[in-house]
Amino acid sequence: MRSLVPPPRVRRSAMKPTGQDSVAGVLEWYKEELKSAPSSRLELGKFFFAVSSASLATIVAFKKLQQTLMIDWCVGSSLFLLGLSSVVAILMVIPRVWVSGGETDLFDEHARQVRHLVRFIWLWFALWLLGSGIGLYGVLDGSA
Repeated sequence: MRSLVPPPRVRRSAMKPTGQDSVAGVLEWYKEELKSAPSSRLELGKFFFAVSSASLATIVAFKKLQQTLMIDWCVGSSLFLLGLSSVVAILMVIPRVWVSGGETDLFDEHARQVRHLVRFIWLWFALWLLGSGIGLYGVLDGSA
């Protein structure tokens, strides 16, 4: 049978981290970020490659549905740009090699890794957007 009396309140002690605790936590987080960077790049690269390949296949399928084997400049440049975006996605998967020594600053290394990945993301996005837009225009313009 349950008691109707509430359990006694347990007083918790205050948790006040010191500066040393904060520094240790941040350093541990940065170490984990550096260790997991290749796996996140791999997943992101695989996703971008799948999107580029699907976009390329969609443009080709729409062109084939029109039953014309003519590849005009719009569709040709679209296929080229989407192919380049696929290559960028593959290059994104290749992990960057870096050497850690006694003079290596983990904060700088993390910032360098992130900057490199962000450049790849923007390059992929620009190529994919241009390729998809031109391809969509070429397919829609060809069907009119």
